[in-house]
This record gives sequence, structure tokens and C-alpha cells, in this order.
Amino acid sequence: MRLAFQGGVIAKIRRNFATIEWQNREKVILVEAYVDAEVMTANGFTDASSFPKSKRLKSQVRLDQSDWSQSAATFIKVLELAMIKYKADHKR
Repeated sequence: MRLAFQGGVIAKIRRNFATIEWQNREKVILVEAYVDAEVMTANGFTDASSFPKSKRLKSQVRLDQSDWSQSAATFIKVLELAMIKYKADHKR
């Protein structure tokens, strides 16, 4: 699933500020977001890692079922932070 803007702030171009993908083999949710790994870590996702600067999304974390069930509200907060940061960095 992609979380993206379309229209408004970013004109008519769709831009992802996060992606969420279920990985069936590993039984984890892979999350990539437009926030630094430090932001994820500060919000309790200690396994977050950074992407190279050449990638548009800045960090990723893998969440297993216990992570997800205990941290859903915090996870949504991190996605909101990714959206806000993306909007701020891409003002026109």
C-alpha cells in the first residue's frame, strides 16, 4: 500500500510519503517512510534503518505481529510525521 499525495500541495503528481508491504514469507510488515530512522527510533521502532540519500524515502522498519499489535497508534503517528515532513520539504 502506498500513502501518497495527489493534487493540492504537489500539483498533479502522486508522491509517496510512505509504503506498507506485507511480506508473507517472513510474516512481517515492511514500512518505508519519509522520516529519518532516528525519528522512528525515537518513537520506539528500534530496528529502523536509514536508506542512502539517493532514495526518496528515508527509512525502513520491519514490524512483526507483536510490534504491530502493541504499537499501532505510535505507527500512525510516525506516518503522520512522514506526511508533514514531506509537505514541508516539497512546498511550491
